[in-house]
Amino acid sequence: MLPGRKSPVSPPVAIRRGFLLALVAVLAFRAWFAGTLPLSGDESYHWEWSRHLAFGYYDHPGLTAYLIRLFTTLAGASTEASVRMAAVAMLGFASLAGYALARAIARDEGAGPVQAEQAGAVAGGLLLTVPVYAGLGVYISTDPPLIAAWTGALWAFYMAFHRGTWGWWLAAGALLGLAMLSKFLAFFMVPGLVLFVLLNRGMRKWILRPHPYVAGLVALAFFSPFLWWNATHGWATFMFNFVYRQKPHGFSPVYGPELVLSQAVALSPGVFVLACWGLARAAAQGRRAGRSAGMFLSLTTAVPLSYLLWVSLRQRIGLHWPAAAWVGMMVFLSVESVRIWPALDRAGRAWFSGAAWVCAVMTVAIHAVLHVPPGWLRMEWAYKGDPKRFNSGMHSERFGWRELGCAVKRVRDGMLREQGVKGKGVFIITPEYGLCSNVSFYTPGQPPSHLWSRSKTHGENYRFWDDYPAMAGQDALFVATREDRARRFVFSLARHFERVGEPEPVPVVMDGEVVRTFWLVRATGFDGLAPSFEPGGRESRQRPGGI
Repeated sequence: MLPGRKSPVSPPVAIRRGFLLALVAVLAFRAWFAGTLPLSGDESYHWEWSRHLAFGYYDHPGLTAYLIRLFTTLAGASTEASVRMAAVAMLGFASLAGYALARAIARDEGAGPVQAEQAGAVAGGLLLTVPVYAGLGVYISTDPPLIAAWTGALWAFYMAFHRGTWGWWLAAGALLGLAMLSKFLAFFMVPGLVLFVLLNRGMRKWILRPHPYVAGLVALAFFSPFLWWNATHGWATFMFNFVYRQKPHGFSPVYGPELVLSQAVALSPGVFVLACWGLARAAAQGRRAGRSAGMFLSLTTAVPLSYLLWVSLRQRIGLHWPAAAWVGMMVFLSVESVRIWPALDRAGRAWFSGAAWVCAVMTVAIHAVLHVPPGWLRMEWAYKGDPKRFNSGMHSERFGWRELGCAVKRVRDGMLREQGVKGKGVFIITPEYGLCSNVSFYTPGQPPSHLWSRSKTHGENYRFWDDYPAMAGQDALFVATREDRARRFVFSLARHFERVGEPEPVPVVMDGEVVRTFWLVRATGFDGLAPSFEPGGRESRQRPGGI
Protein backbone atom coordinates (compact mmCIF):
# COMPACT_ATOMS: atom_id res chain seq x y z
CA MET A 1 0.00 0.00 0.00
CA LEU A 2 1.36 3.44 -0.93
CA PRO A 3 2.22 5.89 1.87
CA GLY A 4 -0.57 8.38 2.57
CA ARG A 5 -3.27 6.21 1.00
CA LYS A 6 -6.21 5.24 3.20
CA SER A 7 -7.01 1.57 3.55
CA PRO A 8 -10.22 0.56 1.78
CA VAL A 9 -13.27 0.20 3.99
CA SER A 10 -14.22 -3.42 4.56
CA PRO A 11 -17.64 -4.54 3.21
CA PRO A 12 -19.18 -5.03 6.69
CA VAL A 13 -18.14 -1.53 7.74
CA ALA A 14 -19.41 -0.09 4.47
CA ILE A 15 -22.81 -1.74 4.97
CA ARG A 16 -23.00 -0.49 8.55
CA ARG A 17 -22.08 3.04 7.53
CA GLY A 18 -24.60 2.98 4.72
CA PHE A 19 -27.38 1.93 7.06
CA LEU A 20 -26.50 4.55 9.65
CA LEU A 21 -26.36 7.29 7.00
CA ALA A 22 -29.77 6.21 5.70
CA LEU A 23 -31.13 6.21 9.25
CA VAL A 24 -29.85 9.73 9.91
CA ALA A 25 -31.31 10.96 6.61
CA VAL A 26 -34.73 9.43 7.35
CA LEU A 27 -34.82 10.83 10.88
CA ALA A 28 -33.83 14.28 9.60
CA PHE A 29 -36.66 14.14 7.06
CA ARG A 30 -39.12 13.03 9.73
CA ALA A 31 -38.02 15.83 12.07
CA TRP A 32 -38.93 18.28 9.30
CA PHE A 33 -42.08 16.48 8.17
CA ALA A 34 -43.42 16.26 11.73
CA GLY A 35 -43.77 20.04 11.80
CA THR A 36 -45.63 20.37 8.50
CA LEU A 37 -48.98 18.87 9.52
CA PRO A 38 -51.46 19.84 12.24
CA LEU A 39 -51.86 17.53 15.21
CA SER A 40 -54.74 15.09 15.26
CA GLY A 41 -57.13 15.06 18.21
CA ASP A 42 -55.45 11.97 19.66
CA GLU A 43 -51.99 13.53 19.35
CA SER A 44 -53.02 16.74 21.10
CA TYR A 45 -54.83 14.66 23.75
CA HIS A 46 -51.53 12.93 24.53
CA TRP A 47 -49.94 16.37 24.65
CA GLU A 48 -52.54 17.31 27.26
CA TRP A 49 -51.38 14.29 29.24
CA SER A 50 -47.89 15.81 29.24
CA ARG A 51 -49.31 19.00 30.76
CA HIS A 52 -50.88 16.95 33.58
CA LEU A 53 -48.06 14.59 34.49
CA ALA A 54 -49.19 11.63 36.57
CA PHE A 55 -48.22 8.02 37.21
CA GLY A 56 -51.15 6.89 35.08
CA TYR A 57 -53.97 7.97 32.80
CA TYR A 58 -57.49 6.77 32.09
CA ASP A 59 -56.80 5.43 28.58
CA HIS A 60 -53.24 4.03 28.76
CA PRO A 61 -50.06 4.06 30.85
CA GLY A 62 -48.08 7.27 30.72
CA LEU A 63 -44.74 6.77 28.92
CA THR A 64 -46.02 8.76 25.92
CA ALA A 65 -46.79 11.72 28.18
CA TYR A 66 -43.34 11.65 29.77
CA LEU A 67 -41.63 11.56 26.37
CA ILE A 68 -43.70 14.43 25.00
CA ARG A 69 -42.93 16.47 28.10
CA LEU A 70 -39.22 15.72 27.68
CA PHE A 71 -39.02 16.82 24.05
CA THR A 72 -41.26 19.88 24.40
CA THR A 73 -39.17 20.98 27.39
CA LEU A 74 -35.95 20.51 25.44
CA ALA A 75 -37.43 22.46 22.52
CA GLY A 76 -38.65 25.23 24.80
CA ALA A 77 -42.15 25.23 23.25
CA SER A 78 -45.02 22.93 22.35
CA THR A 79 -45.15 22.79 18.55
CA GLU A 80 -46.19 20.07 16.13
CA ALA A 81 -42.55 19.14 15.63
CA SER A 82 -41.58 19.09 19.31
CA VAL A 83 -44.66 17.07 20.29
CA ARG A 84 -43.98 14.51 17.57
CA MET A 85 -40.23 14.38 18.16
CA ALA A 86 -40.84 11.56 20.64
CA ALA A 87 -42.27 9.46 17.79
CA VAL A 88 -39.30 10.28 15.58
CA ALA A 89 -36.87 9.23 18.32
CA MET A 90 -38.77 6.06 19.26
CA LEU A 91 -38.98 4.67 15.73
CA GLY A 92 -35.34 5.58 15.22
CA PHE A 93 -34.42 3.54 18.28
CA ALA A 94 -36.62 0.67 17.07
CA SER A 95 -34.74 0.62 13.77
CA LEU A 96 -31.39 0.46 15.58
CA ALA A 97 -32.60 -2.28 17.93
CA GLY A 98 -34.01 -4.28 15.01
CA TYR A 99 -30.68 -3.92 13.21
CA ALA A 100 -28.76 -5.15 16.27
CA LEU A 101 -31.12 -8.09 16.85
CA ALA A 102 -31.04 -9.31 13.24
CA ARG A 103 -27.26 -9.03 13.12
CA ALA A 104 -26.90 -11.01 16.36
CA ILE A 105 -29.24 -13.76 15.14
CA ALA A 106 -27.46 -14.02 11.80
CA ARG A 107 -24.10 -14.33 13.53
CA ASP A 108 -25.39 -16.99 15.93
CA GLU A 109 -26.73 -19.00 12.98
CA GLY A 110 -23.35 -19.05 11.28
CA ALA A 111 -23.59 -16.13 8.87
CA GLY A 112 -20.40 -14.34 7.91
CA PRO A 113 -19.70 -10.68 8.77
CA VAL A 114 -21.09 -9.40 5.47
CA GLN A 115 -24.29 -11.43 5.68
CA ALA A 116 -24.80 -10.45 9.33
CA GLU A 117 -24.50 -6.75 8.48
CA GLN A 118 -26.84 -7.20 5.52
CA ALA A 119 -29.44 -8.88 7.75
CA GLY A 120 -29.19 -6.04 10.24
CA ALA A 121 -29.47 -3.38 7.55
CA VAL A 122 -32.55 -5.04 6.02
CA ALA A 123 -34.26 -5.30 9.42
CA GLY A 124 -33.49 -1.68 10.26
CA GLY A 125 -34.63 -0.66 6.79
CA LEU A 126 -37.96 -2.46 7.12
CA LEU A 127 -38.62 -0.71 10.43
CA LEU A 128 -38.00 2.57 8.60
CA THR A 129 -39.93 2.03 5.39
CA VAL A 130 -42.87 -0.32 6.06
CA PRO A 131 -45.92 2.00 5.94
CA VAL A 132 -47.20 1.48 9.49
CA TYR A 133 -43.75 2.10 11.02
CA ALA A 134 -43.06 5.05 8.72
CA GLY A 135 -46.43 6.57 9.61
CA LEU A 136 -45.97 6.08 13.35
CA GLY A 137 -42.52 7.64 12.99
CA VAL A 138 -44.22 11.03 12.59
CA TYR A 139 -47.38 10.42 14.62
CA ILE A 140 -47.22 10.51 18.39
CA SER A 141 -49.43 8.07 20.26
CA THR A 142 -48.87 5.17 22.62
CA ASP A 143 -47.62 3.03 19.72
CA PRO A 144 -44.18 4.59 19.01
CA PRO A 145 -42.94 4.04 22.60
CA LEU A 146 -44.45 0.54 22.56
CA ILE A 147 -42.72 -0.37 19.29
CA ALA A 148 -39.39 1.00 20.53
CA ALA A 149 -39.54 -0.75 23.90
CA TRP A 150 -40.92 -3.96 22.35
CA THR A 151 -38.10 -4.11 19.79
CA GLY A 152 -35.51 -3.31 22.43
CA ALA A 153 -36.96 -5.96 24.74
CA LEU A 154 -36.84 -8.58 21.96
CA TRP A 155 -33.18 -7.77 21.39
CA ALA A 156 -32.34 -7.79 25.11
CA PHE A 157 -34.23 -11.02 25.83
CA TYR A 158 -32.64 -12.77 22.87
CA MET A 159 -29.19 -11.74 24.06
CA ALA A 160 -30.05 -12.68 27.66
CA PHE A 161 -31.21 -16.16 26.66
CA HIS A 162 -28.16 -16.77 24.47
CA ARG A 163 -25.43 -14.85 26.35
CA GLY A 164 -26.72 -15.31 29.87
CA THR A 165 -25.11 -12.24 31.45
CA TRP A 166 -26.79 -10.25 34.18
CA GLY A 167 -26.49 -7.04 32.17
CA TRP A 168 -28.71 -8.34 29.38
CA TRP A 169 -31.28 -9.73 31.82
CA LEU A 170 -31.53 -6.43 33.68
CA ALA A 171 -31.81 -4.52 30.39
CA ALA A 172 -34.51 -6.93 29.23
CA GLY A 173 -36.53 -6.37 32.40
CA ALA A 174 -36.21 -2.59 32.12
CA LEU A 175 -37.28 -2.55 28.47
CA LEU A 176 -40.22 -4.87 29.17
CA GLY A 177 -41.26 -2.51 31.97
CA LEU A 178 -41.08 0.45 29.58
CA ALA A 179 -43.16 -1.46 27.03
CA MET A 180 -45.77 -2.11 29.72
CA LEU A 181 -45.72 1.61 30.55
CA SER A 182 -46.58 2.31 26.91
CA LYS A 183 -49.58 0.10 26.17
CA PHE A 184 -51.21 -2.99 27.60
CA LEU A 185 -50.48 -5.01 24.45
CA ALA A 186 -46.96 -5.37 25.89
CA PHE A 187 -48.37 -7.88 28.39
CA PHE A 188 -48.59 -10.44 25.58
CA MET A 189 -44.83 -10.58 25.18
CA VAL A 190 -44.66 -12.41 28.52
CA PRO A 191 -46.62 -15.56 27.51
CA GLY A 192 -44.59 -15.67 24.29
CA LEU A 193 -41.37 -15.69 26.30
CA VAL A 194 -42.71 -18.30 28.73
CA LEU A 195 -43.75 -20.59 25.87
CA PHE A 196 -40.32 -20.17 24.30
CA VAL A 197 -38.63 -21.36 27.51
CA LEU A 198 -41.02 -24.27 27.97
CA LEU A 199 -40.95 -25.50 24.36
CA ASN A 200 -37.24 -25.10 23.71
CA ARG A 201 -35.19 -27.79 25.44
CA GLY A 202 -32.06 -25.68 25.49
CA MET A 203 -33.83 -22.82 27.28
CA ARG A 204 -35.48 -24.78 30.08
CA LYS A 205 -32.39 -24.30 32.21
CA TRP A 206 -33.57 -20.74 32.87
CA ILE A 207 -36.56 -22.02 34.84
CA LEU A 208 -34.26 -22.87 37.74
CA ARG A 209 -32.05 -19.80 37.49
CA PRO A 210 -32.76 -16.44 39.17
CA HIS A 211 -32.07 -14.26 36.11
CA PRO A 212 -35.54 -14.23 34.47
CA TYR A 213 -37.26 -13.72 37.83
CA VAL A 214 -35.04 -10.75 38.65
CA ALA A 215 -35.81 -9.38 35.18
CA GLY A 216 -39.50 -9.73 36.00
CA LEU A 217 -39.02 -7.82 39.24
CA VAL A 218 -37.24 -5.04 37.35
CA ALA A 219 -40.17 -4.82 34.93
CA LEU A 220 -42.58 -4.74 37.86
CA ALA A 221 -40.54 -1.97 39.51
CA PHE A 222 -40.98 0.18 36.39
CA PHE A 223 -44.68 -0.66 36.28
CA SER A 224 -45.51 -0.32 39.99
CA PRO A 225 -46.12 3.49 40.11
CA PHE A 226 -48.75 3.00 37.42
CA LEU A 227 -50.35 0.22 39.45
CA TRP A 228 -50.43 2.50 42.50
CA TRP A 229 -52.13 5.24 40.47
CA ASN A 230 -54.78 2.82 39.25
CA ALA A 231 -55.38 1.47 42.74
CA THR A 232 -56.11 5.03 43.90
CA HIS A 233 -58.25 5.90 40.83
CA GLY A 234 -60.69 3.00 40.71
CA TRP A 235 -58.47 0.92 38.40
CA ALA A 236 -59.51 3.29 35.62
CA THR A 237 -57.04 2.16 32.95
CA PHE A 238 -57.80 -1.52 33.47
CA MET A 239 -61.54 -0.85 33.37
CA PHE A 240 -61.18 1.10 30.12
CA ASN A 241 -59.04 -1.50 28.36
CA PHE A 242 -60.66 -4.70 29.62
CA VAL A 243 -64.28 -3.67 30.30
CA TYR A 244 -65.53 -0.44 28.74
CA ARG A 245 -63.96 -0.80 25.29
CA GLN A 246 -64.69 -4.51 25.01
CA LYS A 247 -67.83 -5.91 23.40
CA PRO A 248 -68.56 -9.10 25.36
CA HIS A 249 -71.61 -10.12 23.34
CA GLY A 250 -72.18 -10.72 19.67
CA PHE A 251 -70.19 -12.02 16.75
CA SER A 252 -69.37 -10.36 13.45
CA PRO A 253 -67.92 -12.16 10.42
CA VAL A 254 -66.70 -8.82 9.06
CA TYR A 255 -64.06 -7.69 11.53
CA GLY A 256 -61.73 -10.67 10.99
CA PRO A 257 -61.38 -10.12 7.21
CA GLU A 258 -61.08 -6.38 7.91
CA LEU A 259 -58.13 -7.11 10.19
CA VAL A 260 -56.39 -9.13 7.47
CA LEU A 261 -56.97 -6.46 4.83
CA SER A 262 -55.89 -3.67 7.17
CA GLN A 263 -52.61 -5.45 7.85
CA ALA A 264 -52.03 -5.87 4.12
CA VAL A 265 -52.25 -2.08 3.95
CA ALA A 266 -50.26 -1.44 7.14
CA LEU A 267 -47.33 -3.63 6.07
CA SER A 268 -47.90 -3.27 2.28
CA PRO A 269 -49.28 -6.30 0.41
CA GLY A 270 -45.99 -7.96 -0.49
CA VAL A 271 -44.41 -7.54 2.94
CA PHE A 272 -47.62 -8.79 4.58
CA VAL A 273 -47.56 -11.99 2.51
CA LEU A 274 -43.87 -12.46 3.28
CA ALA A 275 -44.51 -11.84 6.98
CA CYS A 276 -47.19 -14.54 7.06
CA TRP A 277 -44.85 -16.87 5.19
CA GLY A 278 -42.10 -15.98 7.64
CA LEU A 279 -44.33 -16.69 10.62
CA ALA A 280 -45.06 -20.21 9.36
CA ARG A 281 -41.42 -20.79 8.40
CA ALA A 282 -40.09 -19.51 11.74
CA ALA A 283 -42.44 -21.77 13.66
CA ALA A 284 -41.37 -24.77 11.56
CA GLN A 285 -37.67 -24.02 12.12
CA GLY A 286 -38.08 -23.54 15.85
CA ARG A 287 -37.15 -27.07 16.92
CA ARG A 288 -34.11 -27.40 14.69
CA ALA A 289 -30.70 -27.32 16.34
CA GLY A 290 -29.17 -23.87 16.16
CA ARG A 291 -32.39 -22.23 14.90
CA SER A 292 -34.06 -21.33 18.21
CA ALA A 293 -34.40 -17.72 17.01
CA GLY A 294 -37.24 -18.84 14.75
CA MET A 295 -39.23 -20.13 17.72
CA PHE A 296 -38.38 -17.03 19.76
CA LEU A 297 -39.57 -14.63 17.07
CA SER A 298 -42.60 -16.66 15.99
CA LEU A 299 -43.98 -17.05 19.52
CA THR A 300 -43.53 -13.40 20.46
CA THR A 301 -45.36 -12.55 17.23
CA ALA A 302 -48.06 -15.22 17.22
CA VAL A 303 -49.28 -14.72 20.81
CA PRO A 304 -50.31 -11.04 20.48
CA LEU A 305 -51.61 -11.60 16.94
CA SER A 306 -53.75 -14.51 18.15
CA TYR A 307 -55.24 -12.33 20.86
CA LEU A 308 -56.08 -9.57 18.38
CA LEU A 309 -57.57 -12.08 15.96
CA TRP A 310 -59.76 -13.41 18.78
CA VAL A 311 -60.89 -9.88 19.68
CA SER A 312 -61.70 -9.24 16.00
CA LEU A 313 -64.50 -11.79 16.26
CA ARG A 314 -66.44 -9.17 18.25
CA GLN A 315 -65.09 -5.73 17.39
CA ARG A 316 -63.05 -3.76 14.90
CA ILE A 317 -59.26 -3.79 15.40
CA GLY A 318 -57.29 -0.62 14.75
CA LEU A 319 -54.91 -0.84 11.80
CA HIS A 320 -51.98 0.12 14.02
CA TRP A 321 -52.71 -2.19 16.96
CA PRO A 322 -50.64 -5.17 15.70
CA ALA A 323 -47.66 -3.01 14.65
CA ALA A 324 -45.41 -3.98 17.57
CA ALA A 325 -46.32 -7.66 17.21
CA TRP A 326 -45.03 -7.72 13.62
CA VAL A 327 -41.53 -6.53 14.62
CA GLY A 328 -40.34 -10.10 15.23
CA MET A 329 -41.31 -11.06 11.68
CA MET A 330 -39.53 -8.04 10.21
CA VAL A 331 -36.38 -9.29 11.93
CA PHE A 332 -36.92 -12.91 10.89
CA LEU A 333 -37.59 -11.95 7.26
CA SER A 334 -34.38 -9.94 7.21
CA VAL A 335 -32.24 -12.82 8.48
CA GLU A 336 -34.00 -15.40 6.32
CA SER A 337 -33.99 -13.35 3.11
CA VAL A 338 -30.23 -12.79 3.33
CA ARG A 339 -29.65 -16.47 4.09
CA ILE A 340 -31.71 -17.86 1.20
CA TRP A 341 -31.06 -15.10 -1.36
CA PRO A 342 -28.21 -16.91 -3.16
CA ALA A 343 -30.42 -19.98 -3.65
CA LEU A 344 -33.49 -18.10 -4.91
CA ASP A 345 -34.46 -18.39 -8.55
CA ARG A 346 -35.45 -15.41 -10.68
CA ALA A 347 -39.10 -15.56 -9.61
CA GLY A 348 -38.21 -15.67 -5.92
CA ARG A 349 -35.89 -12.70 -6.20
CA ALA A 350 -38.50 -10.81 -8.20
CA TRP A 351 -41.06 -11.41 -5.46
CA PHE A 352 -38.79 -10.10 -2.71
CA SER A 353 -37.69 -7.13 -4.81
CA GLY A 354 -41.23 -6.32 -5.89
CA ALA A 355 -42.48 -6.43 -2.32
CA ALA A 356 -39.74 -3.99 -1.31
CA TRP A 357 -40.58 -1.58 -4.16
CA VAL A 358 -44.32 -1.64 -3.48
CA CYS A 359 -43.62 -1.02 0.20
CA ALA A 360 -41.43 2.00 -0.60
CA VAL A 361 -43.92 3.45 -3.10
CA MET A 362 -46.81 3.12 -0.64
CA THR A 363 -44.84 4.88 2.08
CA VAL A 364 -43.90 7.75 -0.22
CA ALA A 365 -47.49 8.03 -1.46
CA ILE A 366 -48.89 8.19 2.09
CA HIS A 367 -46.56 11.06 2.97
CA ALA A 368 -47.51 12.90 -0.23
CA VAL A 369 -51.28 12.44 0.13
CA LEU A 370 -51.24 14.07 3.56
CA HIS A 371 -50.22 17.36 1.89
CA VAL A 372 -52.92 17.31 -0.81
CA PRO A 373 -55.06 20.49 -0.42
CA PRO A 374 -58.67 19.67 0.47
CA GLY A 375 -59.94 21.41 -2.64
CA TRP A 376 -58.12 18.89 -4.82
CA LEU A 377 -59.87 15.89 -3.31
CA ARG A 378 -63.34 15.91 -4.84
CA MET A 379 -64.03 12.19 -4.62
CA GLU A 380 -66.80 11.35 -2.17
CA TRP A 381 -66.08 7.98 -0.60
CA ALA A 382 -66.90 6.34 2.72
CA TYR A 383 -66.35 2.82 3.98
CA LYS A 384 -69.79 1.42 4.82
CA GLY A 385 -68.44 -0.55 7.77
CA ASP A 386 -67.33 2.61 9.59
CA PRO A 387 -68.22 5.75 7.57
CA LYS A 388 -67.57 8.12 10.48
CA ARG A 389 -63.88 7.16 10.56
CA PHE A 390 -63.05 6.14 7.01
CA ASN A 391 -64.23 8.61 4.39
CA SER A 392 -62.67 11.11 2.01
CA GLY A 393 -64.44 13.99 3.75
CA MET A 394 -62.20 13.53 6.78
CA HIS A 395 -59.30 14.88 4.71
CA SER A 396 -60.53 18.46 5.15
CA GLU A 397 -60.84 17.96 8.91
CA ARG A 398 -57.06 18.10 9.22
CA PHE A 399 -57.11 21.78 8.27
CA GLY A 400 -58.25 25.00 9.93
CA TRP A 401 -57.04 24.50 13.48
CA ARG A 402 -54.90 27.62 13.59
CA GLU A 403 -57.80 29.68 12.22
CA LEU A 404 -60.05 28.22 14.89
CA GLY A 405 -57.51 28.95 17.61
CA CYS A 406 -57.24 32.58 16.52
CA ALA A 407 -61.03 32.93 16.47
CA VAL A 408 -61.33 31.39 19.95
CA LYS A 409 -58.76 33.82 21.31
CA ARG A 410 -60.44 36.80 19.62
CA VAL A 411 -63.91 35.97 20.94
CA ARG A 412 -62.66 34.98 24.39
CA ASP A 413 -60.65 38.21 24.69
CA GLY A 414 -63.78 40.17 23.72
CA MET A 415 -65.80 38.39 26.40
CA LEU A 416 -63.12 39.20 28.99
CA ARG A 417 -63.19 42.88 27.99
CA GLU A 418 -66.97 42.92 28.38
CA GLN A 419 -66.60 41.56 31.92
CA GLY A 420 -64.33 44.40 32.94
CA VAL A 421 -61.78 44.34 35.71
CA LYS A 422 -64.17 42.63 38.14
CA GLY A 423 -64.95 39.75 35.80
CA LYS A 424 -64.39 36.22 37.01
CA GLY A 425 -63.01 34.89 33.73
CA VAL A 426 -63.98 32.92 30.62
CA PHE A 427 -63.28 29.19 30.25
CA ILE A 428 -63.41 27.08 27.08
CA ILE A 429 -65.56 23.95 26.72
CA THR A 430 -66.05 21.45 23.89
CA PRO A 431 -68.06 18.21 23.46
CA GLU A 432 -65.23 15.98 22.17
CA TYR A 433 -61.89 15.12 23.75
CA GLY A 434 -59.92 15.49 20.51
CA LEU A 435 -61.49 18.85 19.73
CA CYS A 436 -60.95 19.89 23.34
CA SER A 437 -57.22 19.23 23.23
CA ASN A 438 -56.78 20.68 19.72
CA VAL A 439 -58.49 23.92 20.78
CA SER A 440 -56.06 24.18 23.70
CA PHE A 441 -53.05 23.46 21.49
CA TYR A 442 -53.91 25.88 18.68
CA THR A 443 -55.34 28.79 20.68
CA PRO A 444 -52.54 31.35 21.23
CA GLY A 445 -51.26 31.02 24.78
CA GLN A 446 -52.53 27.40 24.86
CA PRO A 447 -55.16 27.93 27.60
CA PRO A 448 -56.84 24.88 29.16
CA SER A 449 -60.06 23.56 27.66
CA HIS A 450 -62.68 21.45 29.40
CA LEU A 451 -64.78 18.51 28.26
CA TRP A 452 -68.54 19.20 28.21
CA SER A 453 -70.18 15.90 27.29
CA ARG A 454 -71.75 12.77 28.66
CA SER A 455 -69.43 9.93 29.64
CA LYS A 456 -67.98 8.07 26.69
CA THR A 457 -65.47 5.29 26.12
CA HIS A 458 -62.41 7.34 25.10
CA GLY A 459 -60.88 10.59 26.30
CA GLU A 460 -62.25 10.43 29.81
CA ASN A 461 -59.06 11.63 31.49
CA TYR A 462 -60.61 15.10 31.40
CA ARG A 463 -62.85 13.93 34.24
CA PHE A 464 -59.74 13.87 36.45
CA TRP A 465 -58.61 17.34 35.33
CA ASP A 466 -61.81 19.39 35.07
CA ASP A 467 -62.81 21.21 38.26
CA TYR A 468 -66.16 22.78 37.37
CA PRO A 469 -67.02 24.03 40.89
CA ALA A 470 -63.90 26.20 40.80
CA MET A 471 -65.30 28.00 37.72
CA ALA A 472 -68.64 29.01 39.28
CA GLY A 473 -69.71 32.49 38.17
CA GLN A 474 -67.49 32.51 35.09
CA ASP A 475 -68.59 32.77 31.46
CA ALA A 476 -67.77 30.12 28.88
CA LEU A 477 -67.08 29.75 25.18
CA PHE A 478 -68.40 26.49 23.70
CA VAL A 479 -66.67 25.17 20.56
CA ALA A 480 -68.19 22.62 18.14
CA THR A 481 -67.22 21.23 14.74
CA ARG A 482 -70.74 21.36 13.23
CA GLU A 483 -73.76 23.62 13.54
CA ASP A 484 -76.14 20.78 14.40
CA ARG A 485 -73.75 19.68 17.12
CA ALA A 486 -73.63 23.20 18.57
CA ARG A 487 -77.42 23.53 18.60
CA ARG A 488 -77.90 20.12 20.19
CA PHE A 489 -75.74 21.17 23.13
CA VAL A 490 -77.57 24.46 23.69
CA PHE A 491 -80.03 22.64 25.95
CA SER A 492 -77.37 21.27 28.31
CA LEU A 493 -75.66 24.68 28.38
CA ALA A 494 -78.92 26.38 29.27
CA ARG A 495 -79.27 24.17 32.35
CA HIS A 496 -76.04 25.57 33.81
CA PHE A 497 -75.72 29.12 32.45
CA GLU A 498 -77.88 32.22 32.91
CA ARG A 499 -77.77 33.03 29.20
CA VAL A 500 -76.73 31.13 26.08
CA GLY A 501 -76.18 32.83 22.73
CA GLU A 502 -76.76 31.69 19.17
CA PRO A 503 -74.09 29.56 17.45
CA GLU A 504 -71.58 31.72 15.54
CA PRO A 505 -69.80 30.31 12.45
CA VAL A 506 -66.03 30.31 12.02
CA PRO A 507 -65.45 29.47 8.33
CA VAL A 508 -62.06 28.15 7.23
CA VAL A 509 -61.15 29.41 3.77
CA MET A 510 -58.41 27.87 1.59
CA ASP A 511 -57.76 28.91 -2.01
CA GLY A 512 -60.89 31.04 -1.92
CA GLU A 513 -63.13 28.16 -0.86
CA VAL A 514 -64.70 27.32 2.50
CA VAL A 515 -63.34 23.86 3.35
CA ARG A 516 -64.96 23.53 6.78
CA THR A 517 -66.77 25.57 9.43
CA PHE A 518 -66.45 25.57 13.22
CA TRP A 519 -69.12 26.97 15.55
CA LEU A 520 -68.83 29.01 18.75
CA VAL A 521 -71.49 29.54 21.42
CA ARG A 522 -71.17 32.17 24.15
CA ALA A 523 -72.60 31.35 27.58
CA THR A 524 -72.63 33.60 30.65
CA GLY A 525 -73.14 32.99 34.37
CA PHE A 526 -72.02 29.42 35.08
CA ASP A 527 -73.60 27.70 38.11
CA GLY A 528 -70.49 25.64 38.98
CA LEU A 529 -72.07 22.20 38.47
CA ALA A 530 -70.72 19.45 36.23
CA PRO A 531 -72.54 19.19 32.88
CA SER A 532 -75.81 17.28 32.86
CA PHE A 533 -77.86 16.00 29.94
CA GLU A 534 -81.18 14.48 29.09
CA PRO A 535 -82.12 11.21 30.85
CA GLY A 536 -80.45 8.40 28.97
CA GLY A 537 -77.36 10.48 28.28
CA ARG A 538 -78.39 12.07 24.95
CA GLU A 539 -78.34 15.82 24.32
CA SER A 540 -81.64 17.39 23.33
CA ARG A 541 -81.95 18.05 19.62
CA GLN A 542 -84.54 20.79 20.22
CA ARG A 543 -83.59 24.30 21.12
CA PRO A 544 -85.33 25.24 24.39
CA GLY A 545 -87.50 28.31 24.41
CA GLY A 546 -86.26 31.61 25.75
CA ILE A 547 -82.66 31.17 24.65
